[in-house]
Amino acid sequence: MATGKAAEHPDDSRNESSAHGLDELAAFVRGLADDDRRLIELGALGFRDGLWIPPSADAAGHAISRFRFDRRDQSCDLFLTQLVPLVGDDAIRQAQFADELPYPEDGY
Repeated sequence: MATGKAAEHPDDSRNESSAHGLDELAAFVRGLADDDRRLIELGALGFRDGLWIPPSADAAGHAISRFRFDRRDQSCDLFLTQLVPLVGDDAIRQAQFADELPYPEDGY
């Protein structure tokens, strides 16, 4: 039975493809070694006050929500590699917004 966007829009198979893709991505991540560099970087970028809370800016969340939406053959491995800099950029924007980091002179 479809859930989420797949249930809301049963006429658009991309939602179900994305949901299945996210399940596959989760299984892929769970299967990685603890010393996988991407996991280490994502963990470092997401820790605040002793809890793992990923940055809540737009780029990474948007990318995750679109995983396998338009490209059903999207690689979990490549996606995770591309996700790391997006989370990093989001962390910087979030810190700037919270006045924890200055904005660059050119406006970023």
